Amino acid sequence: MLPSLLAILLFLSSGFSHAHSLRPAVATIQFEANGTISISIRTNAEALLARIGREHEDTGESPNAAEYNRLRALSPMLFEREFGHFGEEFAQNLQLKVDGIPINLRYSKIDVLAEADPSLDRKSEIHLRGVLPSD
Repeated sequence: MLPSLLAILLFLSSGFSHAHSLRPAVATIQFEANGTISISIRTNAEALLARIGREHEDTGESPNAAEYNRLRALSPMLFEREFGHFGEEFAQNLQLKVDGIPINLRYSKIDVLAEADPSLDRKSEIHLRGVLPSD
């Protein structure tokens, strides 16, 4: 009985250790002299890729929690590769307008920050670029 109880406790505690609260993303926008715009978005990219939205305060509450945990377990280099396939879709779903004119954004890259503590969510910076209207 005791080994079964220990196994259940270990299973439950491992699930909780990978849950992370979702925090707002922070975007930095730079307007370049050559008419381009650069956007850096610091966010929990694993939650984006696992399609865990803001309706969940914690990643463990989502039906996609297993996918989030799989992505979170990847090294920064492997996650950068996996996110690269999703980056263009992410950019196309953002809407940015300058003086009412839509700006087409393109995914450039993602910088994944290595966290020393796996109980914390890992922040990444998604880099996008676009061309401003000529006028």
